[in-house]
Amino acid sequence: MEAGAVQYASNAVTPLDLPDDVARQMVGSVPRQHLSDESVGPFYDTDGVRKLLSRNGRPVSRQAIADRISRMTILGAKTADGHWAFPTFQFAGDDIIPELRKVLACFRDTTADGWAVAAWLNTPSTTFDGLTAVEWLRTGRPIETVLADAGAATTAWSIS
Repeated sequence: MEAGAVQYASNAVTPLDLPDDVARQMVGSVPRQHLSDESVGPFYDTDGVRKLLSRNGRPVSRQAIADRISRMTILGAKTADGHWAFPTFQFAGDDIIPELRKVLACFRDTTADGWAVAAWLNTPSTTFDGLTAVEWLRTGRPIETVLADAGAATTAWSIS
């Protein structure tokens, strides 16, 4: 065991990081501001999502995030400068809203990008009694209503 480490329950616990390291970690987990904040934001960046979805204190890998984006089990929108933005509205605690996973799957094989899906999910609709699809889901209303509307949206987008 290295000097300064403490043995606890078979795991080495090292001394705290330097204050600058702690500050960087804290800032990395705060949602970033973006021009689309008013309509679909705020957003996490990739490092923020990696930390949010961490397991046992270890951030998930960038590859795991990329895989989830491609499978549409997390909503990511690519910025003009090539970075990923992850709307915070899709999260409940340290994971995606469970019902939202099924809704995102509706958009998996469409040409809609993450920005279009984010806008659709976060736009009030008469179908949802003036709520957004995400608000509808968060209030425990029937997912079938959202799935039906998502199906109609994907059909309309594939015709355009």
